[in-house]
Amino acid sequence: MALSRTKLAFFDVQATSPTPPVELLNYPELFCLAVHKSAWTNCRWLKVAEVSVSSDLASHALDGTLEHALAWEAAEVEDRLKSHFASHSLMCA
Repeated sequence: MALSRTKLAFFDVQATSPTPPVELLNYPELFCLAVHKSAWTNCRWLKVAEVSVSSDLASHALDGTLEHALAWEAAEVEDRLKSHFASHSLMCA
């Protein structure tokens, strides 16, 4: 979920069927980080919807921690998600 131009939030859920994006907000947040814009400008990731987020989640866009200051490549984020879901029981939408 995009919180700003490059800041994205990822949730602890894997959708097994088309799921309204707003429903994904009901799951715990895994992490929030800056992702290099090539993830969507090269059509690796597609924008499917826009949803309003809570002020707490939106505040992550202004977070100044080191991890959030670094721009991750799409493949690095995908590897992090795969690793998480391989080692935890799945929550499916």
